[in-house]
Amino acid sequence: MLLILTLVLLAMYSDLRSERRRTFVTERRYKLYALRDKLRKRAVSHPEFGKGWLFDYLDSTIAKTIVLLPSFSVWRLAFIDVSHHEKLKELNHKLEIERSKPYNRGLESILQEFAEQINKFLFHRHWLLSKTVKAVSATSSLIRNWLIAWKHRSVSTALVAPETSTLSQVLKAS
Repeated sequence: MLLILTLVLLAMYSDLRSERRRTFVTERRYKLYALRDKLRKRAVSHPEFGKGWLFDYLDSTIAKTIVLLPSFSVWRLAFIDVSHHEKLKELNHKLEIERSKPYNRGLESILQEFAEQINKFLFHRHWLLSKTVKAVSATSSLIRNWLIAWKHRSVSTALVAPETSTLSQVLKAS
């Protein structure tokens, strides 16, 4: 009897965790939709944002991220980073050049908010990893610096990787 009760409680707990995960994904998607709307409103009120390709990149990559969000994980992004490291470095460089242009200054806050949303999603999804990072980083500054760099690299990978962004397509079109 105790075994059956334990199995029933484990099944209920599993369903509850699954529902919480779906709810969190939905919340993040709505935040990304709001961010895309904010980007589009800014583009309407400031036509100069259409001069380069950064607006198109942000708009299409946010849309792609909304679709791919349930499959995002730190492990997937780490694999992408390792397998396409040189290409990602090149794409990141082109993105940095475009970001630095004067007419794109107003889009910087959108890009930062986008990166922040991805970061929040990844570290909520991998909560045990996040707790481990906090515990380990409290003991060693070397490990803390490495983990912070790894976290930024994961977000950077998500922003430029062909699997998770549209940067390579936008660059080809421009």
